[in-house]
Amino acid sequence: MRSLLSKPLQTNVFPSRRSWPSRPLASRGTTPRTTWYLDTITATRSGGLTAAGGTATTLTQTPEISSAIAGEPSSTFPWTAHWYPVAIVDDLDPRQPHATHLLGISLALWRDKEGAWHAVEDKCPHRLAPLSEGRIEADGTLHCAYHGWQFNGLGSCTHIPQLRSDPKAMKTACASRRSCVRAFPVQVVHGLLWVLLDSSQSAHEQFAKDPALPKTALKELLGGPEAEGYIQSTQWYARDVPMRREADGHCSLS
Repeated sequence: MRSLLSKPLQTNVFPSRRSWPSRPLASRGTTPRTTWYLDTITATRSGGLTAAGGTATTLTQTPEISSAIAGEPSSTFPWTAHWYPVAIVDDLDPRQPHATHLLGISLALWRDKEGAWHAVEDKCPHRLAPLSEGRIEADGTLHCAYHGWQFNGLGSCTHIPQLRSDPKAMKTACASRRSCVRAFPVQVVHGLLWVLLDSSQSAHEQFAKDPALPKTALKELLGGPEAEGYIQSTQWYARDVPMRREADGHCSLS
C-alpha cells in the first residue's frame, strides 16, 4: 500500500496490538502525550487492489507545524486557530460527561440528546466545580454536580435551581455573562473528536457558517477527490504516555 501522505509527522500508524489498552485521554491531574493509531487501514483502489496495515504515515504537516518543528518561537504558531483531536468517539460513553486536557485547558466533553458532541471548559462559573463530574440531563444540557447549574453546548446557563421560584431572577441570572462557561467548536472526523480551542463568538459563527475540516485530517479518508478509493475500515486506539517539561523547555518521559 502506498504512503497515504508524503510528509509524515512523528506519530505513526501501526497494526493492532491487543496488549495496548484502548481508552480515551488520561484523567485529570496528568499530562499525557497521546499517540493515535489505526488498528488497520484497508485501501481499495478502483482496480480492485487491496492492502492492509503497517503504514508509517499520519497527519499532514502545515506551514505552521513545520515552523514549530524547526524550533521557531512559539509566538509564531497560532495555537488556538487549529483543530486538535482530543478523544476517540467510540471510547466515550454518551451517557455521561468526560474530562480531558488540551493545551493546558481542562475540558468537559458530552453528547446531547440530538447526538451532537460539545466541549466546554471544565469549570463551573459558580464555584469552579468540575463540570465533567456532573451529569447529562434529559434535555441534553450539562448539569453541574455541585449546585445543579445547567449549561447548553454554547456554554450558556439554562437553569439555576436556587432561582426556580423567581422566573424573572432566573432569566436575568442566566442572561449574565458571569453565568456562562467557555465553549469550543467541536466536530467528529475519522472517528475522532476534534476541538478548536477558540471560544470567541466569531469562531462559533464561522464554524456554523462554514464548518471547515481540520487541516491535519487525512484527505484520503474524507471521501473527496483525493480519496481515490481509500476507506477507513477500523477505528482508532490510543496509547497515553506521561510526560514532563524540563527547565530547558523540552519534554521527556516521566
